[in-house]
Amino acid sequence: MLGRLLKQVIVRRNAAAKLGRIQINEGEVAQLAPKDADQNVLDEVKEIIHLPAFDDVVVKNQEDPDSLELDPIVLDQLESLVSMTGSILASFFASSSTTLNTQAM
Repeated sequence: MLGRLLKQVIVRRNAAAKLGRIQINEGEVAQLAPKDADQNVLDEVKEIIHLPAFDDVVVKNQEDPDSLELDPIVLDQLESLVSMTGSILASFFASSSTTLNTQAM
């Protein structure tokens, strides 16, 4: 499912670039904010996903997302993301369940 959504993002971005509606900066990297003593980890997070406005001309000129082949490395990364997220959630819910059972006693 994530692979299909990623394909849709890629084909829309490619169509917008072909029409000159956007420029793709492949090397753009988010910079973390300087760390202060008053900050926590979440304060360092910066938004790096730029969501463009809907453009019907771009949508009409984009290729079929199903015709795009994702690199196997990307698919492996998506699989790892889902696995790690599932493990984190399972651990969280298992520890929450244990905490609730302990408090009930």
